Amino acid sequence: MYKRYTMFICFFITFQANVMKGRLILFMVLLFSVLSVSAPTGSISGYLFDEKGLPISGVKVEAWRGGLLVAATYTSSSGYFKLDLTVGTYTLKFIKKGFESKTLNVEVHADEINHLGNITLNYSVKLSIVTKHVKVNPCSSIVLPAIVKNVGEYSETFEVTVVTPAGWNSSITYGNMEVRELTLQPGQQITLNINLVTGVVEGVYEVAVIVKGENFNYTISLII
Repeated sequence: MYKRYTMFICFFITFQANVMKGRLILFMVLLFSVLSVSAPTGSISGYLFDEKGLPISGVKVEAWRGGLLVAATYTSSSGYFKLDLTVGTYTLKFIKKGFESKTLNVEVHADEINHLGNITLNYSVKLSIVTKHVKVNPCSSIVLPAIVKNVGEYSETFEVTVVTPAGWNSSITYGNMEVRELTLQPGQQITLNINLVTGVVEGVYEVAVIVKGENFNYTISLII
């Protein structure tokens, strides 16, 4: 009899504990639902374009607040994005391979769309040539240093080629090696040499240095 009574008490206590636990869970769910419904929201939107003014698709748009990632989306084929967020201040981060990452601080207001307009992302691989206008005699040899740097967040593999007038010779070297394709890690910088041998006919000519990667393709013009 005593053993049965003890078992009944234990069962009753366990039952009561489960009931209280269930009520607590239900209360938390209802509280979260009320807070979610009552929190005012707004939107952030905009368009992403490259340096040539072309829309960029597939850019990851992250919304950060208080050091936490709270929402993310990707741009469409037209470069458009939209994020629905609770009211407050956010840091937006735009990320895509082939482009330099960009951050913007934005405000979200209740029941409003904060349209940021057109946002430009620069290419991640920067090639700069200090001397772009050179005057030389026919059949001259020229060496032009070119600095290349990866300012993005991803490793970048790309080609560098030179297009010259007919009868000219050209090459690109890194140290003692002739190169056409390079891979740079984030933050890495190197110096290339653009080697030219001009033709026999005197005149003013244009030389094109082309940089082509997975998501970028641009040209730097030299006047010789």
